[in-house]
Amino acid sequence: MGVVFRGGIKEACENVEQPLSDHFIDVNKMIIGGKGAKRDVDDILPTRYAAITKEHVDNNAAVRKMLTKRGIVPENLPPAEDVKKVERRLATEKKKMLGKKKKK
Repeated sequence: MGVVFRGGIKEACENVEQPLSDHFIDVNKMIIGGKGAKRDVDDILPTRYAAITKEHVDNNAAVRKMLTKRGIVPENLPPAEDVKKVERRLATEKKKMLGKKKKK
């Protein structure tokens, strides 16, 4: 069974200057079409590094989704203030949540 990747895995390897040939193996697969016709198709098999990279891409997407739900867009934050602003906002939200629980 092959592994299906969403876009971004090969780009992630390129971003960290990892040669694609070290992490993806090009293979040909024979498929049988309608009326029994056979055809070779190109495919790739990821190595362990590529699978880990996919996990990182998925985790980053989940974190980004959580931040944007809270109104935080990382691209719009000044680099030096990113962490401090997020920490302050999370602390404020936590206090609000704790305050609501005490009132109940």
